[in-house]
Amino acid sequence: MGAGPDAAVAQGILALRLITGFGAPKQPDQGVAMLRAAADAGSAEATELVAALHAAGRFLPQDWDAALDGLLRAAEAGEPRSRRQLRLLARDDASSDWAALRARIDIPALTRPPVGKPLSASPRIRTFERFLSSAECAWLIERARGRIKPARIYDGGSGGAAQSNQRSNSACEFHLVETDVVMAVIRARIAAVSGIPPSNMEDMGVLHYEVGQEFVRHVDYLNPDLPAYARVIAERGQRVATFLTYLNDDFDGAETEFPALALRYRGKTGDAILFWNVDERGQIDRRTLHAGLPPTRGRKWLLSQFLREKPWPFE
Repeated sequence: MGAGPDAAVAQGILALRLITGFGAPKQPDQGVAMLRAAADAGSAEATELVAALHAAGRFLPQDWDAALDGLLRAAEAGEPRSRRQLRLLARDDASSDWAALRARIDIPALTRPPVGKPLSASPRIRTFERFLSSAECAWLIERARGRIKPARIYDGGSGGAAQSNQRSNSACEFHLVETDVVMAVIRARIAAVSGIPPSNMEDMGVLHYEVGQEFVRHVDYLNPDLPAYARVIAERGQRVATFLTYLNDDFDGAETEFPALALRYRGKTGDAILFWNVDERGQIDRRTLHAGLPPTRGRKWLLSQFLREKPWPFE
């Protein structure tokens, strides 16, 4: 492929297809090699994605310095999203000194979570005040805008995802190649409170509820008594825990309800809840039945992160 910025962009597009298998045979190793070549050829977008892969530690070694250096190079090349990530991670929304911003980013501090508070000892449920900053919440909402579509549920018959009258809200998920360094930082923070590594996390999701939209009572674990779920559990592990973070609070209603426990949780912007779908022996806990109640005013945005007992394959 010829040199130049246009060739680098085309190379980056082909690389993404090879990594994901969307539009080309799935060959992730070759795709990552092409992506790195596109970055070396001057594609700021490819440079930013290489940074995200280093931050996530998937397909490339987990390396925060390499991730931040990549963001710096992309920002200096004019990539607007990389510039915004540097500002967010450095907690400075005004500076345009990209090198200085990169130097000030403190990954240990950013991945250190707040202390949780027990909401229930059995089943295990904890809440975390200000788990995300308001800037991180706004970042996730902005990334999700324009991407949301009718939410789906796991289908017990096929083991796949399907639309259902159980839920009327919208959602979007971010494939690994659609994530960024900020998201990797958030997932590392979730890992710190849950003890589940980012490699065992499903694609990060953002949920959106308009007035009256809801997700009726349901469970997040996969019932091993259903053959389709049993196959999924054997291949990918049980969905052992759920982590939810409120991304805004300018709405009424829309609590997370646990009817078997007579509990309702309603966080403020950035507040989070972690609940385990299995008990200490790893057995499903039917008391984790819960619902996403509808807003009565405003719109609700929520980060949703499911945690598995086995590494999640990015398909």
